[in-house]
Amino acid sequence: MVNHGRSGACNTCLRRRVACDKAKPACSRCRNSNFVCYGYEKTKRSIKFKDQTSYALAKSERRPRGYTKPKSDEHSTWKLELQSLDESYDIQAITLFFNHIVLPGRDKSSTSGLFEIIIPLYATCSQQSPLYHAILATAMVILTLRRGEPADGFLPSKCFHTALASLQNALSNQCQSKQNEVLMGTILLQLRENIIAMSQSRQVSPVHHRGAVSLVEHRGFHNYEDDASKYLLLQVLHNEVASAIRHGGRVHSDLLRKCLRKDMPSNASFELDKLGIVVAEIQTYFKSLNVQDHGCCDAQCTSQEDLDHLHNQASALEQKLQSWARSVPSYWQPFRLSAPPDSIPTYRNICEIYPSIQIASIWNTWRCYRIINLKVVMACSLGQLSCVLALERSPSRDYDKKGIYQSVQQCLDSISYSVPFYLGNRHSKWDLYSAAPNLEFPSYHNLNADEFSSLQLSRHCTVLPHEVHSRHVLGQGAWHILSHLSHVSDLLSDATGKSMRSCSPSDQINWIEEQLVRAAFLLGLSPNMNHSCSTWTKDGVVSGTWVKTVAQLIKT
Repeated sequence: MVNHGRSGACNTCLRRRVACDKAKPACSRCRNSNFVCYGYEKTKRSIKFKDQTSYALAKSERRPRGYTKPKSDEHSTWKLELQSLDESYDIQAITLFFNHIVLPGRDKSSTSGLFEIIIPLYATCSQQSPLYHAILATAMVILTLRRGEPADGFLPSKCFHTALASLQNALSNQCQSKQNEVLMGTILLQLRENIIAMSQSRQVSPVHHRGAVSLVEHRGFHNYEDDASKYLLLQVLHNEVASAIRHGGRVHSDLLRKCLRKDMPSNASFELDKLGIVVAEIQTYFKSLNVQDHGCCDAQCTSQEDLDHLHNQASALEQKLQSWARSVPSYWQPFRLSAPPDSIPTYRNICEIYPSIQIASIWNTWRCYRIINLKVVMACSLGQLSCVLALERSPSRDYDKKGIYQSVQQCLDSISYSVPFYLGNRHSKWDLYSAAPNLEFPSYHNLNADEFSSLQLSRHCTVLPHEVHSRHVLGQGAWHILSHLSHVSDLLSDATGKSMRSCSPSDQINWIEEQLVRAAFLLGLSPNMNHSCSTWTKDGVVSGTWVKTVAQLIKT
């Protein structure tokens, strides 16, 4: 549509959108209505074209063929969906996605590299590419949830189907199917599925992750020469390791063969993923021997040599995990605040801060790995495997029960001390359209001048600006800590875990479970979570039913 620019009306009438007689120096309408006439000075504009695509699409769908006016309140819902067709929602969704998820707190030295390489790929892709549609589909779900609307509504579903159609078209082309945009788009759709499944309290479908693994196989061994493709490969491995540990099983062998090449980029996160592969192997073998949940079994199914081998593997892994902790950059180490803000819930009035959510989550992942491995060491030493109840403990397996309990307690303490860094003083869901000036998240900005100066000199740490730090914690903190707390709750639920649990302070276990439910409430993961966090507590202790439900949700 051709637009000849602004009319000759005065600025006041233009702003009020009323007719103007264009009288000078002040028009009659402004004088008669007691308005100040701001005159007619305006910049001269040439003919311009206005994009009316979104308006035309909305208008074409307003009265579809065979449409009949609804007789109930369905019209209001239908009208709300049509309002979502405005292209400004696309801009809002992508802006929210980049400002709160992609950009802040990310560094290739601390993460697998998915969001670090998304910027250059997004900058060069067209709006018809599968990557653009996958980003929009994922971002639209995040925006929809922030607006308090269902994640499977009209607009998110439309964006998702468009992304699927774009990916299918790309996969039908032999050359295009091997591009980085297709692989990254598939990974992002799995992220979208994870978010929707958690918001609907249902099991996550790994269909897109399996598709990403298949794409890795399809691309062959030598099609990962540039940095972007290598980091994408490491991201697929990271997702595979996380899935194998949380659900049981081993990492895909072909994926391992590609990721463990010598020319792959290396950082602390990737090195921890390598240890995670070993954790998954040990955990799978341990579960194949441990059948306590199913009663007794034939003692011949496990030999003394099998137990010794498993114990030796777990002991060697414990040394490697401790070596990893000593090898990370010094500025990654948690810093304990001397005086945490009073408004922030803490355990024993202790709060430890980190450079970013990503680095804090890497540490908590490492702590969960240690708890898994220490469970195996203790079970082998105590003979808690039901297959070998009749076997005597081998004298070759050294057992330090007190040392194991102390190590587990250190991990639980560190995870507890990190919770305030993730959640701050949040006690209500994040409303996208309302400001929250009272929100406070502990960070390096809480340090006094001497502490901050020593931090900069000794650790060479780049501190995020206060606003950027608050934004990235608000967007990512609750998601990350919910995963770690649910994993801890699950690890302490079996026979060996209950033995470890019994040696921890009861107030700590209750506090962890309470923060688990709090994080789930802040994310709105259940339609029943509509009130304050105190709804699920009784006499200061959180409801065990809610803890079990939320932990099972995240596990699946």
